[in-house]
Formats: sequence, C-alpha cells, structure tokens
Amino acid sequence: MTKGCAGIQASWAQSVQILCERKEGALSATLTLQKLKDEASGIKLTAHFSRVIIGRDEDGDEVSTLIVDSIEDSEPTGGAATRPKSIPRGQRLLMAMVAQAIDEGREMIRPFDNGPLVKGVCDEAVRRRYYARIAEKAEPGEDPRKLLERQKKAFNRAIKAALEAVILMACDRDETRLLWLP
Repeated sequence: MTKGCAGIQASWAQSVQILCERKEGALSATLTLQKLKDEASGIKLTAHFSRVIIGRDEDGDEVSTLIVDSIEDSEPTGGAATRPKSIPRGQRLLMAMVAQAIDEGREMIRPFDNGPLVKGVCDEAVRRRYYARIAEKAEPGEDPRKLLERQKKAFNRAIKAALEAVILMACDRDETRLLWLP
C-alpha cells in the first residue's frame, strides 16, 4: 500500500510545477505556472499581501503573518487591467481583533467533542474590541440604538465573510459562539 501511495504522489508532483518568487521584505510575490499537465504553462500571477500581527513571543517581539489581499494577472491579456480584489477593511479589522483577543485571553478551548484544543475566544470579546476600534460616534440627534445596529451589522458581515473565506472558524458552545484561527 505505501509503495502505491508513493507512486501516486510522484505522479501528481510531476503534473504541476509552480515557481514562487518574493523579494525579502516585499509585500507581493510572483507565481509562475512553469508546468501544468494538459494546460497552458507560463501563466504569471502576482499575489499582494498585508502583514497582520497575531501576537507576541516570549521576548515580547511581534509575531506576524502575511495574508493575501489580492491576486492578479502579472501580464494582463489585452484590454484594461482588472483591479485586484482587496479584503474589506471591516474584515481586516475583525481578523486583527480576533488575533488580539486570542493573544490576550490565551484560552485553550475544545470547540468539538474529541477534537483538538485550540487557542480561541468568545465572539463577545472580539465584538467589544471591534466596536472600540471603530470608535464611531452617534451623529448629533441620532438615536444611540441606530449606531449600535450599524456596528452590529458591520461586525456580523465581517464575521460571515471571514467564515466563508475559511480564515476564521466558529462553533456554538453553551449558547456562546467561540472563534479561533484555522
């Protein structure tokens, strides 16, 4: 069995070859499809990144990761170049607040029975940070409940988009939604 699996892996590995080039410190990388079985080769894509701080190490130094903001053709084929899709500001803010809440809370949770322990946080801790970071004030004469409703909708849209993009995970436990990073 193991021998057969190794043969399959070798066969698959020969089906595609991708070159990824990124200059040190750059917030973009070029991906070149050098070999793609039964498809066009030489396709170039550019991935644009944003740096997200996800915590601090034991020495207090920032720990960060890069997230993909957009991917575009490096060599557009005719016509006007398409604008890269970017991650909405509310979703970027949400991910930063999730990472901050997890880092500050340092709570280990088991979101699913018999599942692994993960660093997670209840969504209310993230919501409080999200609202405070927006720092939006009610307009003169505006009902404060209207402001709260706007904030709630923005937060829920960002959560939904992050869950759909699988850059955030969630489950309900005892009527509390728990959030964690995959």
